[in-house]
Amino acid sequence: MLPAFFCTLATIINLGRYILHATVKLVAIMDISTLSKRFYNDPELCSIFDFTALVSYVEIISLLKPKLSTILPSNQLGPPPTLPVNIHTFLRYCFSMSDDMGKLAWERLGSYAWINSFQDVEEEHATMQKHARWFLQHGTKPTCQVGIYNLEPPTRVCLDPRCGSPLHSNKHILRNRDLVEPMTHPITVFTRNLGAVPAFATSRYCRSSLFLKLCD
Repeated sequence: MLPAFFCTLATIINLGRYILHATVKLVAIMDISTLSKRFYNDPELCSIFDFTALVSYVEIISLLKPKLSTILPSNQLGPPPTLPVNIHTFLRYCFSMSDDMGKLAWERLGSYAWINSFQDVEEEHATMQKHARWFLQHGTKPTCQVGIYNLEPPTRVCLDPRCGSPLHSNKHILRNRDLVEPMTHPITVFTRNLGAVPAFATSRYCRSSLFLKLCD
């Protein structure tokens, strides 16, 4: 019984440290004065976001940031001006928001959430465990298709230099061609902490004439 007790105690202590760290970090990344003005200008956000919900929103966006980055051109760092429909719908379910409120939340809070980053892998895994229920409850819905794990190609551009296109400003410099037309499929990821969880894998391909000729 004692080993189990101390294991549980250690888990509680680590969770407490994680919550404290998340709170301190949230205050650090957000200009409180600017943030309060945004809530003052849009008081309807207060009906959705108390401090706990605001922390959760930032953390979930942090988990989805790699997925969101794939929809941006390779030369853009983000955040995207608007959310993809499936992620917008997923966040609406998580925070019980209307369509307009979901758009307003991203418009006002998206830039703050985007600059948040995990300190290490342990923090990322703790955040996954904290919010896993939302992904399990809403992420697998046909209108969402958002997993706690979203597997993407390791690169957003074609690695063949022959597929590059010249820059308008300097035709001697080639810009890598973005991979396009994503196809997403449901998969299962087996994890140590969460067990078997539903996830999604996305493939993309190069639309250059060279690629099409190779496929003929």
